[in-house]
Amino acid sequence: RTFLSGDRCELCSKTCLTCSNSTSCLSCNKDLYLLNQQCVDECPERYYTSNQQCLACHPLCQTCQGRPMNIE
Repeated sequence: RTFLSGDRCELCSKTCLTCSNSTSCLSCNKDLYLLNQQCVDECPERYYTSNQQCLACHPLCQTCQGRPMNIE
């Protein structure tokens, strides 16, 4: 759980499984979800979980449980 900073390896945040720097997670530890490069306990309103990430619901939806569908 480190990232390369110049010629040194630095530690990621404790919640990150992988990271690009000390404040930006690329993936999260078990039971956490990635939201805006941070690991959170649960996704906020208007987001749903997919592959351990919080993804935004369609803007017209108050809540959702999965990927937005095309509306014709």
